[in-house]
Amino acid sequence: ALEMDKAERLARRERDLQFICETTATAWGDRFVTDLQAVSEMRESDEQWQPLGFGLAGFRRSGWRSDFNPLDATEVLSAYRRARRRAIFLDWGGTIVPLESSYTSSLITYYREQLPLDIKQAIQELSADPRNLLMILSGQERQVMDGVFAGVEGASFAAEHGYFYKLSSLPGVRRLTNPNWQQLIEGFDLSWKDTALAVMEAYTARTNASQIHNKGSAISWLFDDVDPEFGMMQAKELQDHLQGVLANYPVVVIMGKGYIEVRPKGINKGAMVEHVINMLYQQSGGVDFVLCIGDDAADEYMFSSLNARFSSQSKTPSAASPAVFTAVVGRKPSAAAAYLNDPDEVLELCQSLRLHSTRANRNRSTSDLQRLSNKRVTLPSQRAGAPMPPLWQTQQLDDRAAVAREPMLAGTP
Repeated sequence: ALEMDKAERLARRERDLQFICETTATAWGDRFVTDLQAVSEMRESDEQWQPLGFGLAGFRRSGWRSDFNPLDATEVLSAYRRARRRAIFLDWGGTIVPLESSYTSSLITYYREQLPLDIKQAIQELSADPRNLLMILSGQERQVMDGVFAGVEGASFAAEHGYFYKLSSLPGVRRLTNPNWQQLIEGFDLSWKDTALAVMEAYTARTNASQIHNKGSAISWLFDDVDPEFGMMQAKELQDHLQGVLANYPVVVIMGKGYIEVRPKGINKGAMVEHVINMLYQQSGGVDFVLCIGDDAADEYMFSSLNARFSSQSKTPSAASPAVFTAVVGRKPSAAAAYLNDPDEVLELCQSLRLHSTRANRNRSTSDLQRLSNKRVTLPSQRAGAPMPPLWQTQQLDDRAAVAREPMLAGTP
């Protein structure tokens, strides 16, 4: 601020002048009293509460269940080894790939032209296991996903929150499904896009640094580059405006991380997951293991869909009750059963899972597996004054030893 030139200072001042003039102390007081009256009296519950963030736009008091714990990787690996038909659903941006800086538009810049090698290798080996169906789900267009995941064979993909999808072969089914992109539901009327676009353009004109992302089936208004407080106020106002003018259209208005999106009703990641699970029961005889990880409000549909379908199941897989694990990236209120701290932990879990994949194990020689079992590794905690290692590292060493002790699998199921 001290080194800012005069032109930028004037530009910033004029941008905020209207807001400052209209937001008087009286108006602020009225809003504060209204919000205070709307807060219900706190009741004792089974939730844990914690303040998060700071400032008008970022501060909130969040609560979660007392049993909301980190995902137990040991339990996941044990269920994964026992299962013969597995379904793995992974979000893209913010889950397997970290989002870029908050000062850039996350919906546009989180992907790269090429996947990092460790991520690509983990996805490739998990997809190559004939017992697995691995699907990457994203809000991005199908052309973007085709470009980034071009070298990944055997994986399934869902673009634009499931509006378009393509499947690889299903577990236990040797014939390939349709390798081309398909629509989840045919015949959607997209005439509402002109109305939504006109409203978004009006808000873009008066909101500095906001952008419009016009996709095939949806339109997004991005505000993550906008001043946080002003951007959140504009986003909430835009959301209310869009819900009013589009009330008679078959669409939903969703607020996510730094964006407002209008998309067809009935199209979301939860509907996509439900469609895939139904196909597994119809063509593969069911599913024994389900792992679902995401980080955004759009991913909550996946968690809710799986909770609704398998709410009464146990963690012991059987024909009627598969082992289902749902996890959100970051500790925050969610319909998921557990959480992982960041995308690095997601990658570490996937790398541990691939050690137990049928195809990966067959490609290892007996001497390699024996060497993994017998190799002594000095953990950081065993060195004087060193910090404790992360939980995944200890589990991964145990997993490698377990793989070495297991009999080699002769063939695919």
